[in-house]
Amino acid sequence: MSQLRSVLEEVAAVDDHGLSVEDLAADITELVHVGQMVEVLIARKTRSLSDRDGHRDLGYSSVTNLLVDVARMSPWRARQVVSHANAQDKAPYAYQAWVDGRLSSDQVRWLFAAAEAIPDEYPHAEERLVDIVEGLDAVDTRRAIEYWRQSVEGPGELSAEAQQERRGLSASWTMGGMLKVDATLTPLAGEAFLACVDANNPP
Repeated sequence: MSQLRSVLEEVAAVDDHGLSVEDLAADITELVHVGQMVEVLIARKTRSLSDRDGHRDLGYSSVTNLLVDVARMSPWRARQVVSHANAQDKAPYAYQAWVDGRLSSDQVRWLFAAAEAIPDEYPHAEERLVDIVEGLDAVDTRRAIEYWRQSVEGPGELSAEAQQERRGLSASWTMGGMLKVDATLTPLAGEAFLACVDANNPP
């Protein structure tokens, strides 16, 4: 691990002002790929620690608590790491696509969530779903997985827990200087959002 840290320190020491914009873009892309490799390794090592009950040996009641205390993660982030660590059992095809770099971390989180939410149906559709989303971005991946889940689960109001699990928001600036927002909100958050919109757009 000290070698990895040394390499990163060398990269950090490079003066960005001496790089062309092409070089900067290439560096960003490469660092994103490296970052995903690190996320995969964290998930793998977290799984190994869990399988050996290592957290108990270190005095923690759960791996999540260990990550919060030792790695100083937020509880939400720690739970996500543990979920990704366990995904190799629940979503093996998507997990391997993540390891291989064919799917991004932002994409697989929707597949992993679907595997947990619909464990009976997901295994039959996993390979097809991975093939469908492989060429998509993260936003369209979420839409595709949501569409599949709705087709499987059918109509009906979602439970409060399911609503919390499915919420998400993405925003991006357009070429014309406008802000494009795509969001899935809980009913309460949706009402608050609409109230803000109405307050800023009087009739």
